Amino acid sequence: MKTLAALTIGTGLLASSAFGAVSFNLYVDAIAESDGSTLISDEGLLVLVVDTGSDGFSLPSAGSLVNGNDEIVTYWDLAEEGVGDAYISLASDLVEWQAGWTEGSDLALFWFPDLSKDNMTPTADTAYGVFSDAAGLTSGDGWELPSDGEIMHRLAMFTTAATKFSSLASLPADVGVTSYAVSNPPSTTAPSVPSVDVVNGGGKSTLTWTSTGTTGGYIVQRKKGDGAWETIGFASAGTTSYEDTDVKPGREYDYRLYSVGAFAVALQDELPVITSERSIFANISSRASVNNDDGIRAYELLNVGAQLQGNDPTKRIMALGFGPYNNEKNDRTTWVSDTFLEYEFGGDIIAYNDNWMQDPENAGQVDPDAEAILATMGAVGAPVFFQDDPDNNYVSRDSAILEDVPVNTPVLFRATSLDDSGFIAVGLFDGEYEAPIHDNRIVNLSTRGYLEEDGIFNGGVIITGTVPKEVLVVAAGPYLRDGRGANANFVLQNPQLRVQRTAVPGNPIILYNDQWDVQDGVADPDNGLLAVETDMDRLTAVLEAKNFDTTHMSLDAAALLTLEPGNYLFRVFAEDDGTSRPDGFAQIALWEIEMD
Repeated sequence: MKTLAALTIGTGLLASSAFGAVSFNLYVDAIAESDGSTLISDEGLLVLVVDTGSDGFSLPSAGSLVNGNDEIVTYWDLAEEGVGDAYISLASDLVEWQAGWTEGSDLALFWFPDLSKDNMTPTADTAYGVFSDAAGLTSGDGWELPSDGEIMHRLAMFTTAATKFSSLASLPADVGVTSYAVSNPPSTTAPSVPSVDVVNGGGKSTLTWTSTGTTGGYIVQRKKGDGAWETIGFASAGTTSYEDTDVKPGREYDYRLYSVGAFAVALQDELPVITSERSIFANISSRASVNNDDGIRAYELLNVGAQLQGNDPTKRIMALGFGPYNNEKNDRTTWVSDTFLEYEFGGDIIAYNDNWMQDPENAGQVDPDAEAILATMGAVGAPVFFQDDPDNNYVSRDSAILEDVPVNTPVLFRATSLDDSGFIAVGLFDGEYEAPIHDNRIVNLSTRGYLEEDGIFNGGVIITGTVPKEVLVVAAGPYLRDGRGANANFVLQNPQLRVQRTAVPGNPIILYNDQWDVQDGVADPDNGLLAVETDMDRLTAVLEAKNFDTTHMSLDAAALLTLEPGNYLFRVFAEDDGTSRPDGFAQIALWEIEMD
C-alpha cells in the first residue's frame, strides 16, 4: 500500500476580484512511499474537504470520497499536473461559495494515491492519507473555510516551522504516515493526553511519556525563555521518549508534547521550566613576575580581576596569594618569599592579608577566617598552606582572603611581595563548595602582568561539571596600547598564546595562536579540546560582546574554545621578531561564553 510519508504544501495565494468565490494555491513536493525512497509525487488525487456540519469529518467509504456533512471544496490530479520529483504550484480554479458553507468550518486534505479525476470512486481497499489542523500547528491562515467573498485567504501545510511533517530527510519511516484503507479507517477522536516528564542531564533534555495509542506519532516543541514555541522533533507512534541534544548550558527551556491523531491532537503543556546544566569555573588563577627593584609601580603588582554572574547579590570567594608555598613544595627559590594580598572594590580596599593565619587587624592574633579558609582549601583542592606543626609555630607567609564579593560587578585582587622579587600567583576559588549555586558563579578572569624576556605570564582555570564549556581567551598586548590607551613603551608588542591541558600526563599543548584573526587551530578531543571556532564573524561578535573593539586588535592573540571539564593553562609568550619589544605588559582575559 502506498502511504503519505511527507507532503509539502507551501504558502499559496490567489486573489480574486469576484465575491462569492475563493481559491487555494498549493505547492506540492516530495510525496513518497513510507520508506522515503520512492517518489510518487506524480500520481494520485488531492481532495480539499470542508466539514459543513461542525461535527467532525466523515471518512471515505467504498463508492464515495466524502460522506455525512462533508463537501468537496476542490481537488487536484497530480498525474495531470506532472509534479514528478520537483514541485509544482497547484492552483485551484475559483471555487463558488456554496449554500450551507459556513465561515470557520474546518478543512482537511485527503490524498488518494490510486485515484485520479477520471476515477474518483474509492473501493474498500483504496488507500488514502489525511491531514487536518484543528490544533493550529501550521503556519499561514488556519485550516478553516474563509468568509464568503474572502480573497486574502492562505493555506500553509507541512512547513518546517510548525507541523507534524517537516521534510522527508528528517522523518523516521513511520512518523507522519497517515495512510489508511477505506476498509480500515482511522479514529476521528482525539488521542489521550500524554503524561510527560522532562529532565536535563548529560548535556541533553530527555522527555519521557506514557504511550497514548496514537496513530500519528508525537510532536515535540520547545520554547527558550520568553521566546516562541518551535517544533524541534518528532517521535513515532509507540515511542515513549525523545532526547533534545541541542541545548545550551544554563538556559531556561519549556517543553510540550502533542499526541497526533488523524484529525485531532492532544496537548500536554504543563511541564515545569527547566534550566539546563552547566559546568563552572571552580577556580581562576594567574601567575607572573613581580620586581621590587624595577621602580615601576605596576611591575611590583599582579592584578587579577574577576566578574561574577547570577541572581544573588553576593557570592563567597576565597582568594589565595602564594609564592612561599611553591618554593617549599618544589624546593625552589624562584618564587617570592612573602606575599601581600588585597581585595579592592569601587576604589576602596575592602580586605587585605599578609600571613594568612594572622589577623590583619590584630597583630599576634589568629585570623578569625583561618578555620573556614582551611576547610575551603581542603574542599576545593587548593594548596593547603598550613604546615604540620602541632604547636602552630610556623605561620605561612602566603596570604588568603575569604570574602563575600558582589555579583554582576567587576572585582579586583592585587598581589605583591613585601620582601623580594620573583614569581607570584593569585587564585580565586568558588567558596560555596558545600552547596555551589551554579547560577551564581565566576564567569571571567582578567589579569594584567609583566612579561620579562623569556619570562612567564599565564592564567589558569579549573572547569568542573559534566558538560563541555565554551571559553573565550584573549592575550592582549597591542590592544592595551591602541584600545585602552596604555603606555606604548611598556606594552608587549606581539603576544603569543598557548593553551595546555594540565593535571594530566605530559601537560599537552592543545592550541597555539599568534594573531586573533588567523584561526588555524584544530580540535584535540583526547586532551579536552572539543572545538575551535574558525567562523570569524562569530568570533568577532563574541569579542565585541565582551567589549573588545576588534578594530584595535592587531597582533593580539585570541581563541574561542569548547573544553571538556578539567584543568587548563593559558600562557602568554613574547615573540621577538627583531622589530617588536620582547618584554612588556600584557593582559589575559578569560570569559565563560553562553551565546547562541
